[in-house]
Amino acid sequence: MGRYQTEQAIYTLRLAEWLRARLEGSFAVIKGERVLGTPPSFDEAIRLGIRETRGREFLVKRIQPADTIEWMSHIASPTLAA
Repeated sequence: MGRYQTEQAIYTLRLAEWLRARLEGSFAVIKGERVLGTPPSFDEAIRLGIRETRGREFLVKRIQPADTIEWMSHIASPTLAA
């Protein structure tokens, strides 16, 4: 199983519930199968994750109806760059 697949599955499973609870825009903090919380800001989510996991890995993901691309790099083809 890949990195954060369990956390991603939990996020997907709980997403509809969080949207019904009007948590869109908040951040899900997930470690394994455990949801640590859904704070309103990214900074709070990071602090919560660090505090609850004692610095171990965890997932922070914005609660939103669909995944969006925030930023995408562009690597030009060598023939286009010439």
